[in-house]
Amino acid sequence: MSDGPVAEAMRRIANGEFPAVAARYAPEDQRDGATAFAEKRRPAWRGC
Repeated sequence: MSDGPVAEAMRRIANGEFPAVAARYAPEDQRDGATAFAEKRRPAWRGC
């Protein structure tokens, strides 16, 4: 039995099954996203 489509999507994201999402949460991008928010600027995501 599945917990529903949202739970399934979250499981797939956590397992890295969506390359576009995985690229957005790369460690460098994650740090720059938080820093950019604090500095009130646009993030310079690289997707690496």
